[in-house]
Amino acid sequence: MKKDCDYYANEFVEGLLEQQKAIDELRERAYVRKQEKRYSKAVDKLRESEEGVQVLARLLNHESPHVALTAAVYLLKTSAEMNAVEVLRKFAKGPKDDFNAYCAKLRLEDWKKEKAQKQ
Repeated sequence: MKKDCDYYANEFVEGLLEQQKAIDELRERAYVRKQEKRYSKAVDKLRESEEGVQVLARLLNHESPHVALTAAVYLLKTSAEMNAVEVLRKFAKGPKDDFNAYCAKLRLEDWKKEKAQKQ
């Protein structure tokens, strides 16, 4: 099987969703960590090329908020950074008690601090 950008995008999505499922089901830490390594490796491969970055950017519209938000975090400091920031802003507008909104707000704050330090 040829491991192209679509393959790695699929590994990213499947690994991330499987990790979340494992956490929800209270599976052993080793299995959760295995899934983290799986999707992290996929992200590393995708970020190696502009084509990969664009494939990862397509996941910003994924039906799973977890996938979309995680893709956005990994797309910061790439050519798709502003698209990622827009996704983070969208999720940050969610309800105060929403975990995704909370995570998006925190990551946006970090991003703004990093930008301010560079100026």
